[in-house]
Parts: sequence; C-alpha cells; structure tokens
Amino acid sequence: MKLWKLLINGIQLPRKKAMFALNRTGMDWAMIYTFILLLIASIPALSERLLHPDPPGMNAIFTILYFFMFYYLPLVIMMLIAVAGVAYIVTWIAKQRQRKLKYQIFLKMGLYALAVPLLLYTILVILFPVTTNDLWYALIYVFVVLNVLINHYPKKRKK
Repeated sequence: MKLWKLLINGIQLPRKKAMFALNRTGMDWAMIYTFILLLIASIPALSERLLHPDPPGMNAIFTILYFFMFYYLPLVIMMLIAVAGVAYIVTWIAKQRQRKLKYQIFLKMGLYALAVPLLLYTILVILFPVTTNDLWYALIYVFVVLNVLINHYPKKRKK
C-alpha cells in the first residue's frame, strides 16, 4: 500500500504537496521503489528473452539468471549513477539560485521522478520498437522536474 502511495505521489511530483509527502519518506523506500519501477520497465525485455533465448534451447532458469545479471543489474547501476549525477548538477544550480537545499533531497526526488518516464517507456516498448538507450530521455525529465522543485523552496535568508 505504501508503494502505491509513493507511485501516485511520484507521478504528481512537480506539485508541492507530492514533493513534501515524498520528502518525508526514507531513502530506503526510494531505493525499493526505484528497483521495483526498473523491474516493471524491464518486463518486456525479459519476456522477449524468454520467448527467444539467445542460444536456442537455453534453460529458462539460466535465461532469467543471465537477464538479471547482464541486463537488470547494469540497468539499475546506470540509472542510479545517472540520477546521482543529475542530482549533483541540480544541487549546484540550487546553490546558484541561493536555495537552501541538500543533495540528498534531490537524489530522493530524482528517484521518485523516474515513475513517469519508466512507466511511459514500459508502455512504449510494448507498442513500438524502442531501445534501452531511449531511457536517457528519462534523465532529461528528471532534470526538468528537479529544476521546478527548486522554485518551491524559498531563498536563503540573509542575516
């Protein structure tokens, strides 16, 4: 049930109410949420590999094992590194705009902002031929959402 609320708030993310609700969750929930979203986004690729194994006649268990080792795990690592890089850049932008925001907030919000592009990617993969390289567009979306979130916080007070 909590994951469902996180998904709903992640979809509504540029809104203030969703941002403040997600900011109250822990980083552990953000990571679990991201792992599940990436698993959902990789279901079409898994089904493709199960229907057409690379060496014909390969056991389904080995196909699933190879899928998680050589597709899902690298995908998770690349997305985490990419979102961390975007969060770092947005943290620098927030400092330039004189906002009192930390890297951890942007990293968490960036992980939650992945909901829309990953679900859209999953739907598009089912309907059209789309490559994994098109997931890089998700980072542009995350960057835009995080820039909008900067404006929700007030500027630093001068003493």
